[in-house]
Amino acid sequence: MKKLFLVLLCSSAISGYAQRNITRQQVIWYGYYITGALNEKWYWQTEFHERHFINPNTQFQLAFRSHIHRVIGNGWETSAGMCLFLSRPNEPESGVGLAIPELRPHAELAYRQNIKFLTLEHRVRTEARYFHFTNSAKTELERGYYFGAIRFRYQLQAIIPIWKIDERRSMRTKIGGEI
Repeated sequence: MKKLFLVLLCSSAISGYAQRNITRQQVIWYGYYITGALNEKWYWQTEFHERHFINPNTQFQLAFRSHIHRVIGNGWETSAGMCLFLSRPNEPESGVGLAIPELRPHAELAYRQNIKFLTLEHRVRTEARYFHFTNSAKTELERGYYFGAIRFRYQLQAIIPIWKIDERRSMRTKIGGEI
């Protein structure tokens, strides 16, 4: 299992070099997660995310993700699921209001390390991206989706408890980065 994790991690690092242009913007990303245990080894998670620019305060992405997880053991788990992104242009002052749908089926492998008061989580995700057709001016949606790319992602995040309700319910904050 550790060898598989290293192979996926190396693949993610190599795909990071394929990025041609890097744009830096002030963006904030909010997320709400709902998790339901199916049994000791399986659980379902649904997420809602919003990204918006800080100045000007303009929404540019809304996401709904749902996936099923399988706990492997010793901090390891795997999951598969689907995401719907509704995206506007990455230019906050573009004035374009059309949200373009994108479908992203994915599979992932994650490892969690409990360290005193926080948890470190490593995640490798592979996802396919299917974009919705638009007219040439990107002002109207047309029928159908087209395949855009397969993407490999590595994420490291710290999960810090804020408020513990009981053994199964808590409020936490996540701080992390992704390549």
